[in-house]
Amino acid sequence: MIKWNKVTWYSKLGAIILFILVVPILTFYIGTQYERTAAVVRSE
Repeated sequence: MIKWNKVTWYSKLGAIILFILVVPILTFYIGTQYERTAAVVRSE
């Protein structure tokens, strides 16, 4: 049976992977896209 309020080891592992890997990669990608867009706007 599922216990919704229990924190398990794999939910902790998932949270660590999310915050250590996914969030920095996503913010880096968004930052590079922003710089590309800003460069295009500046060149006009």
